[in-house]
Amino acid sequence: MALCPVCFVFKPRTISRNVRRVHPCDTGAVANDRFAPEIRAEDLPDLELNPCIESARRAVSLLFDHNGDYFVGNAVSGRSFPAGGVAARFNALLQRSGPVDYDDRKSAIEVQVNSKINLENELLFVVLPGEFLEDKAIRDAIINKWNCDPVTYPTFRGSAPAEYYSVVRNIVTERFEKATRI
Repeated sequence: MALCPVCFVFKPRTISRNVRRVHPCDTGAVANDRFAPEIRAEDLPDLELNPCIESARRAVSLLFDHNGDYFVGNAVSGRSFPAGGVAARFNALLQRSGPVDYDDRKSAIEVQVNSKINLENELLFVVLPGEFLEDKAIRDAIINKWNCDPVTYPTFRGSAPAEYYSVVRNIVTERFEKATRI
C-alpha cells in the first residue's frame, strides 16, 4: 500500500516560482540507464532545459501536438532532429512502442525546485488510495491544513502498485475534462 501512487495536482503558477532545473523526462530513470539504448546516464547534462516553466511548455509543443497528447504520451512522429544527437535519440525513445520495463517516466517532464513548497492553499487536489484517508493525520492534512480535495481510488489486496498508475491518470484526466466543460 505504501508504494501506491499519490498525485499532487498544484494550482497554476505554484511550482514556477521556485524552478531550479527542468528535464524532459525522469532523471532517476536516465541515471539508472532505464531508457537505454536511446538515452544513457551520460546524456543527462544534455537533457537539461532552461530552468523555467516556459521550457517545459516549449518541449511539449515541440514533441507533442498538444497538452492532451503529452498527458497520454502520444509523441508526434516525423519531427526532425540532428542525427545521432541527444534530441534525436530522445525523440526515438518517445516513439518506441511495445512493452517496456518502465512507466510514463520517459515523457514525464521533471521540474526540480530550489526550495520547499508549502502545500497550504497550493494544491487543487490529491489523488491517493482510499485507505490512506482512514489515517486521521493524513485526512486532516489534506482537508484542513492543505485546504484541498482528496480524490481516492480503491486498492485490492495483492495488486502491484504499478497497476494503479493508469487509474491515477484517468482520475486526473476526468477532473481536468470536467473543469474545462464548466
